[in-house]
Amino acid sequence: MLVHIVISILFGFAAQSVGERGKPFTSFLSSGSEVMMKVVSLTMYLAPIGLGAYFATLVGQYGPILLGSYIKAGITYYVASIVYFFVAFTIYAFMAGKGQGIRVFWSNMLIDPPATMLNASGDNVAGMMVSRMVEGRNWLKKDGIK
Repeated sequence: MLVHIVISILFGFAAQSVGERGKPFTSFLSSGSEVMMKVVSLTMYLAPIGLGAYFATLVGQYGPILLGSYIKAGITYYVASIVYFFVAFTIYAFMAGKGQGIRVFWSNMLIDPPATMLNASGDNVAGMMVSRMVEGRNWLKKDGIK
């Protein structure tokens, strides 16, 4: 990848340095870039349709066997995620503030909607929206966190 970047920079400098004679080459690269962007755009547009057709074929062929595999994978994922959430975040809170860190983290996580929303979704906008709903409550100052 780094080689491609270096070669691209060298081609750019070379095309600029030859002046007017490099214009056809530069326009060729520019039009090639536009064509590639259109190809990527079409791929992004059509890929979900192809994936849906492929998945429909698989369901038609394998039916319940495929569904059972997906259910097992889903259950495994959710159980592992829940265990990770409780174990790992408790360890992180302990590393950050020992016993007080654990108390502060879990008291805020269990009763504070913005903290729960931010942790569950990873979306700052969703957390801000929920924060606006409970605007009067300022738990950061209460816990001594600045």
